[in-house]
Amino acid sequence: MKSLLLLAALSLFIGSVTSTHAATAVVTDDTTVSIALPRSSYRSAPTLNVATALSGVSKRVYIQFDLSALPGGLSGAKIEKATLRLFCSNVKKAGNISIAPVAAAWNEETLIGAKQPTVGETEVAGVTINLADQRRWITVDLTSLVRDWVDGILPNHGIVITPDF
Repeated sequence: MKSLLLLAALSLFIGSVTSTHAATAVVTDDTTVSIALPRSSYRSAPTLNVATALSGVSKRVYIQFDLSALPGGLSGAKIEKATLRLFCSNVKKAGNISIAPVAAAWNEETLIGAKQPTVGETEVAGVTINLADQRRWITVDLTSLVRDWVDGILPNHGIVITPDF
């Protein structure tokens, strides 16, 4: 099995003509789901695990962010940059991950592999994770997705990270 253990943070840079502000979105829910063990719950696991097996995707990661602390009346156009930072605590084999928005509500208390929410189209594909990324942060640009959440084009039900190893 090829796997990757992750920690996550979403940072936003909000700009205007007169100033620029930085904000960090709070993670409200995060969990791993196993396709191989569809009734298993990982809600209390200390890390998030993305993994594949010879038969295909084995584990996915779901992360949801609270954007309510952003300034009122904010439009997506004011968001200059939104980046997801992932800490790769353990990389067993190099590969790629993809990130897609989750299209339906979920929470870490009840999410299992057998009952996953609907997922939208892939937002970012082919994010390379190398062996050298172990114990390092990688950054993924989610500006377009966060703008869509802020503007109400897509509901903010978080993201799913899927391995493409």
